[in-house]
Amino acid sequence: AGWQADPANPGLVQRSPTSGQIQLVLTDQINAQAMEWEGFDLSVNYTLPTDIGDFQAGFDSTYTLKYDYTSVTGVVTEGAGKRNNNTAAVPPTPELRANFRLGWTRNMHNVTAYVRYMSEVEEVLVGDPFAVFCGRSSGAAPLFGINATTHCPEQYDAFTTVDLQYTVQFEDILGSMDAMVQVGANNIFDEEAQPHITLGGLETFLY
Repeated sequence: AGWQADPANPGLVQRSPTSGQIQLVLTDQINAQAMEWEGFDLSVNYTLPTDIGDFQAGFDSTYTLKYDYTSVTGVVTEGAGKRNNNTAAVPPTPELRANFRLGWTRNMHNVTAYVRYMSEVEEVLVGDPFAVFCGRSSGAAPLFGINATTHCPEQYDAFTTVDLQYTVQFEDILGSMDAMVQVGANNIFDEEAQPHITLGGLETFLY
């Protein structure tokens, strides 16, 4: 491999007149890609002490108003609320993600429930190379369990899951050592992610 100057711009690669080694490489200026994000985060926490223990509530959310990607050619892609499979620069971006937490603590015991919400995502098939299999009732797609109705959605619907967690803390056991035991279950209502005709069978960035 070697460096050569563009014949139209021979001065871009400058070499030593004696050894021929490269001393300087000049590059043209280009427009770099850009991304613009607009949105806001909201976080609220509250604790209520009572005779039967402390109750805690918390809410955290991110709302995306704009997530625009500008390519080096000046093409603008609006990414908020879309899967964005046609560009590797912007990930799948629901407009709203929110987590709600409700807990109870008394002495060494704590029980917490988490509700996790994701708003719908549109333009799911745009830019997806596997979309060519959608609508086919023959060929290899049915052999892999791919259904053109269930595996080729135009959008992912809003998705909500509920997790439960129980924690018990032990203090000053075996002298001055502390210990904690924690058990829990995620998605206790067994909500299923939207199946999709892609690698892995679903959009792993979201679910």
